[in-house]
Amino acid sequence: QNSTSYTFIVDNTNPSAANASVNDSDLIVRKADVLTINVTVIDSNIDTVNVSNESSISMSRIGNSNIWQVSTNASELGCTQLNSNCTLHFSAVDLAGNVNSSLTIDLIIDDTFPVIIYAGGTAENDSYYNRSWIFINVTAHDTNEKNITFYLFNETDEVNITGLLAGNRSFNFTSLNPNMAYFYNVTILDLAGNENSTETRTITLDSIMPQVSNPLINDSDLIVRKTDDITINITVVDTNIDNVTVSNVSSVAMSRVGSSNLWSVSTTANALGCIQLDSNCTLHFLAYDKAENSNSSISVDIIIDDTFPSIHSLISNDTNNVTRSDVQLNFTATASDTNILSVSLNGTSMAQNGDEWTALNTSAQFGCNTDGNCTLTAIVTDEVGLQNSTSYTFIVDNTNPSA
Repeated sequence: QNSTSYTFIVDNTNPSAANASVNDSDLIVRKADVLTINVTVIDSNIDTVNVSNESSISMSRIGNSNIWQVSTNASELGCTQLNSNCTLHFSAVDLAGNVNSSLTIDLIIDDTFPVIIYAGGTAENDSYYNRSWIFINVTAHDTNEKNITFYLFNETDEVNITGLLAGNRSFNFTSLNPNMAYFYNVTILDLAGNENSTETRTITLDSIMPQVSNPLINDSDLIVRKTDDITINITVVDTNIDNVTVSNVSSVAMSRVGSSNLWSVSTTANALGCIQLDSNCTLHFLAYDKAENSNSSISVDIIIDDTFPSIHSLISNDTNNVTRSDVQLNFTATASDTNILSVSLNGTSMAQNGDEWTALNTSAQFGCNTDGNCTLTAIVTDEVGLQNSTSYTFIVDNTNPSA
């Protein structure tokens, strides 16, 4: 006799699978995130271990240990969800064909970006305020929100970055420089690493009122009629100047001259609301900046003169009103006006003595050389060009009597 033997292993035991884990502790991932997946499988005759959803990925044994591992992503595993659960199934097969596919782990797939917009109470972009704080309020939403961060910068540096837990929607930056431009935005981050931000807005804090000086009017004596065209200038210094007006009863907007500090307007006293006939009208200047700081400390008085001057009683010292052309006469007229400028007699200036104006001339000097009537006209003119006149007629007689 002779013999030979054959030994084989009888294995009716399914592999043991446990301790499935993913390197993302909250199991909230994006489909493209790299994941390290581990599972512990115990079986003396283990052959293969796979992990799958719609697609199956082979896992590799770490040395001689019971730990099997793979680096992959949810997309390769067949997770097609946007914002919901994806179940991973582990399948362990030994050499005898025993299978354990009872172990699962749920991932939360989140490829949806958070939503965030500014809400009520937040200053509009390119705003100006006289204060030392900036309040920011947002409306935001994400199923798996992690945190929210409020950012504040000035033109050169980071001023404040404040991170808050999920659910916070507002923050107030306080104790700021009240004369500076700032930039702010807000970022929301979810547990999968998706983030979204508001647009960056600009706000300027300004507590300095405009400086106003040097009011000028193109009428040097400041005596005008209500309908006279006048050019009014004022110097205003302010980094954030918005508008400048000049007014009495009515307000008229002034315009900036280029990029200078000079503001100007061409208008009339009537448009400014000056209703006086023959008295002062005070013009007030008001400068506003974009933060609503204002300066109304400067004013200037103009004199409104819409009253015609008065002139009368033009006579000479020749009581019978008959004279030779070479006889010097003293002509007088009475003229009055608050703002009288001159009185002339047939173009010749008269001299003032109170309300009486005089001229010492012969009739020949006025062109009355021949016998007959001579009419002279005295004209009074005030500072705004209003005039009035009166006339005087006498007889020139250069002929000797006939005897």
